[in-house]
Amino acid sequence: MYEYYRNKAKPMYRLAKRKGTPFPSQTTEDKWILNATTNNVPDDILVAINAKGYHLSKFDVTFNEIAGVQPLKRQR
Repeated sequence: MYEYYRNKAKPMYRLAKRKGTPFPSQTTEDKWILNATTNNVPDDILVAINAKGYHLSKFDVTFNEIAGVQPLKRQR
């Protein structure tokens, strides 16, 4: 079983970890809100959880944040 949390102060940050395991040492549980509990997580998230004990991600990323991405010119 896995738990997904969002950060209270910065909701774009999400944390995934195994249910019943401690939070990473860099943070505390009171800074997070439980969003979901599930039996399944994507493979890339599972790799991080197995390696570090958690997966930290940021949602609401824009293409401007990705270096070298140019906006598409729409044809009319």
